[in-house]
Amino acid sequence: MTDAITTTPPDEADALAALAARTGDTPPPDGFTGSIGPEDFKLPRRIFNQKKGQDAAGARLQPDMFFDPISKVTCRKINAILLHSHTTRAWTTYNNDEEETNYICTSEDCVTGTMQATGATRRCLGCPDAQWRAQGKKRVLNCGKSHHVLAVDLHTLEPFVITFRRTSESVIVNHVQSHHHAKAVIQGRKANMPLHWRHVELSLALAENGNYAVPVIRPIGISTPDEVEACEATLDAYRSIITRAAAADVPAGGGADTSFNTEQWDREA
Repeated sequence: MTDAITTTPPDEADALAALAARTGDTPPPDGFTGSIGPEDFKLPRRIFNQKKGQDAAGARLQPDMFFDPISKVTCRKINAILLHSHTTRAWTTYNNDEEETNYICTSEDCVTGTMQATGATRRCLGCPDAQWRAQGKKRVLNCGKSHHVLAVDLHTLEPFVITFRRTSESVIVNHVQSHHHAKAVIQGRKANMPLHWRHVELSLALAENGNYAVPVIRPIGISTPDEVEACEATLDAYRSIITRAAAADVPAGGGADTSFNTEQWDREA
């Protein structure tokens, strides 16, 4: 396991730096890759709560590791800049025997839901399955939100997606409220601070029972003007891609952060 996820082997770093210096201010011709746009690539993900499988070194995956399904590399912490969040909704149940999540109704835009069994649609607004209700001594919610966040890894400068759903949804919501809502002052007035104005450290806190981990977001600095400009260019290029990636993630549950039965963590009344 490494301190950060990277797709460039250490022994190649110096050689690549020498080639980059040789080009000066003129980008080199990129040959085949010039015909491939961002829309053709799968966005890398940083998933967690994986209990099955192995990483690139053959070590068993642990719930409190970030895992890149493409490179198969794991890490404990990621220094990143968050750029944009696309929210979806899903009504799911967990099959303990199969250890998998079953999708009943999903929404790509939190406006219209689609029943997976029949294809029938219904409005999210006012839907009873999206409302908290009493069930004995607990309050339960059938349909929950998922926040698919586009970010940039400060170690590799690569964009990636991390999803906050179910038990981790409050983490990203609380972070935005505490560190971005009305936290900027522009021309003497308070304004919301864009996500990409801050550096954050992403880590995972393992539950006492050791069955699952919840992400932790810790602000660690402010972005430079050059970083903000680069992030805005990345967001322009990837905004539609994160939307499509989030939509594709809904029915299949790819990159889910819940490989456990989330129903046992319903809020108590």
